[in-house]
Amino acid sequence: MSVIAETECSRSGCREPQSARQVVLVGPDGTDRKRCGPYCPEHTDLLLTKLTPTYTGGGATYRIEGS
Repeated sequence: MSVIAETECSRSGCREPQSARQVVLVGPDGTDRKRCGPYCPEHTDLLLTKLTPTYTGGGATYRIEGS
């Protein structure tokens, strides 16, 4: 893989640079379930708008790593 491809958004067909933020989906027991990204800022923001922020019991459904 070329250096250019490694710095592009990992969403299919997107050619924008990746953001430093990565979204980690968290299970109800607090364990990490899946890492999403890194995506460009636009795709990261889009993903965040589609996630429910907390479980019914109050625990977070995701966290953001990076800045």
